[in-house]
Amino acid sequence: MPQVGNIVDLGFEKTHELKELDGTYKFEAVCSRANMKDKGFSHKACVYIWASPINHEELDVIYVGKAGGGVSLRMSQHEAGFRHSGTGKKNQRALKSLIETGKQVHVYSRVADTVNLFDVEVSQYSTEEEALIDHLSPWLNRARVINKSDASPEEKEELSIQDEFVIAGGDELPHADEVRAFVDSLPLEEKRLFANLLEWATNLYETKPLSQKVIGGYTGQPLSLSGKQLLNFTSLGKSGRALGNSWRVRLSLEGKVAVILPVDFLNKSISIDKIDVIESTNTFSPKDVGEFLSEPSAFTTMR
Repeated sequence: MPQVGNIVDLGFEKTHELKELDGTYKFEAVCSRANMKDKGFSHKACVYIWASPINHEELDVIYVGKAGGGVSLRMSQHEAGFRHSGTGKKNQRALKSLIETGKQVHVYSRVADTVNLFDVEVSQYSTEEEALIDHLSPWLNRARVINKSDASPEEKEELSIQDEFVIAGGDELPHADEVRAFVDSLPLEEKRLFANLLEWATNLYETKPLSQKVIGGYTGQPLSLSGKQLLNFTSLGKSGRALGNSWRVRLSLEGKVAVILPVDFLNKSISIDKIDVIESTNTFSPKDVGEFLSEPSAFTTMR
């Protein structure tokens, strides 16, 4: 069994504890929000371990994961996944069985190392996750393949939406794992809504597709999306690099399904009560994503 000291020597420290309250499981931070931010756990790419203490020295390593948008966001996504994702529900049942026998579940996190490749600083969080799984052999990381013939109606619906996500190009996006982590945290109806929104965004400018990048921390965003993780779609120049101030679409990857668009492409005939506009940043969002998807041209002049 791994030792607590071995985990600490690898650069991990305890950041959360799993708590149960009225049948709901939550990951509670063990240090302040300011401390989490100072250490980078709230916004930098991390790897994390779920482990149950066996005694003062040994740990039962349950699960190893990665968190491209920070471990705080990833834990909140897991909490939502416990309710809305097939895999998340299975994970919760496994964790619940530990808690009910009097065991504790702790989260140990570390900010992943970076490497400079082609003059770009790149996080090694995906590589570190793979290496840690091989090194620690966590039992909850074993692949769970759902047999469609044995799946429940809810699981079949989820598999169908996963197919839509792949068809929409979701698995080919940069940092696709972060996008999928958000999708897995959503209720079924919102999963489908996001898949349709992603398909609309990726089909814009078909003769010259938009570049995509996961971003975070932008201020002045509509619908209270300031500081949230977003999937940004940007026009490319002749060199193949993103042009300055040429973003066209931002999709929320945190909290709720939403789309942000530039005011320059606002259809002026739309009723103002159907959109949220932030004039200082020239952005707007449809208040009802379903209504937007039923007729995008009513909201935006982008095609």
